[in-house]
Amino acid sequence: MEQQLSIKAASAIYGRVEQLVGGALEKPEQLYRVSDEALRQAGVSKRKIEYIRHVCEHVESGRLDFTELEGAEATTVIEKLTAIKGIGQWTAEMFMMFSLGRLDVLSVGDVGLQRGAKWLYGNGEGDGKKLLIYHGKAWAPYETVACLYLWKAAGTFAEEYRSLEELLHHGNQC
Repeated sequence: MEQQLSIKAASAIYGRVEQLVGGALEKPEQLYRVSDEALRQAGVSKRKIEYIRHVCEHVESGRLDFTELEGAEATTVIEKLTAIKGIGQWTAEMFMMFSLGRLDVLSVGDVGLQRGAKWLYGNGEGDGKKLLIYHGKAWAPYETVACLYLWKAAGTFAEEYRSLEELLHHGNQC
C-alpha cells in the first residue's frame, strides 16, 4: 500500500484494513471476506483493490507460494511477482527488502533513493539512477542498508540542505 503514498498515509490505511480483517493481515482469505466498498472506505484505491484481489487469487490457486520465494534467487522472485497484474519491479524489490529481509537489494527505480543519491553524490544534481548504479556496486552485499540511509537522507537532510557538502559546511559554522 506504500507505493505512491506517504509512509504515514499508508500506515493509516493499513491499520484500517487490519481492523476490517480483525487483526494482523496474514492470509488472503482474510481479504476475501472484506467487500471492495469497505476497502474503499478504509482508503484503498479501486486500482489497488483490483491488484490485491489478483495477488489473493494467485495465492489461493497455488500459482504464488510466498514460502517458495524465501530462498529463491532475486530474479525468480521478481519474475514470479511481476507476473501478477499490478505488481511491478519496484513492488517486487520492496517485497524482497521488507518481507523477505534481503540485504542485497538496490531499487534504482525508486525516486526517493534517486533523490538521496543526488543529494549525497551529485550536489542535488545529475541522474539519480546512474548515481545509484555507479555507487551501488561499493555497497554490495548490503545495498538494502544503503537504501535505508539514502531514504533517511532524502527525507531529512535534503529538505534543508542541497547536498552533503552544504550540510557539512553549515555544521562547521555552528
